[in-house]
Amino acid sequence: MLLNKLLEQTKEWNIILKDEINKEYFKTLSIFVEKEYSNNVCYPMIDDIFKVFNNLVYNQVKVVFLGQDPYINGEADGIAFSVKNQLTPSLKNIFKELKHDLGVERYNGCLIDILTQGVLFLNVILTVRNKESLSHANKGWELFTLKIVELLDKNSVVFVLLGSEAKKYEKHIINAKVIKTSHPSPLGANNGFFGSKIFSQINQYHYIKWG
Repeated sequence: MLLNKLLEQTKEWNIILKDEINKEYFKTLSIFVEKEYSNNVCYPMIDDIFKVFNNLVYNQVKVVFLGQDPYINGEADGIAFSVKNQLTPSLKNIFKELKHDLGVERYNGCLIDILTQGVLFLNVILTVRNKESLSHANKGWELFTLKIVELLDKNSVVFVLLGSEAKKYEKHIINAKVIKTSHPSPLGANNGFFGSKIFSQINQYHYIKWG
């Protein structure tokens, strides 16, 4: 199966998620994703679907940012909110809040340097069709993400839930610290994201170098 083969390339997540990826829903999801990538333009690039796991091992996760689904304009690079080249409106708003909160200015839209400090940037839905937001919703990704949330629900972890799709997972987080706000997109940023001080809140639990 396509997704199983891609997940095998990750550092250790394929072992941790072994039982999950053998479930029937994941097999159905894999068939769907393979067909979508064959017949449509989808994001991120197929080899980057699990990129976020390739760069961060399970026992190093300190913070989890939960977003919605990948950018639909081609900028998605396999790490939620991260971009290949041009800053998206959502990421610009994230950087605005970062500057307002901590006084840190950031211009590099690739978030791997933050990821490797133990910050897992994870979308609830890991793939999307070109220019069609939530086009891969309710196909199985949400169940897969739920399993990861349950595995990472530890006292030492901070979950940052950005937007309505991510907030649906709050009821499954029992032990970890939860920070929640609206999505940083232009439609949601003024509804609670700006002024949320999520970065200083995170740094109360884990020091992260954001710039």
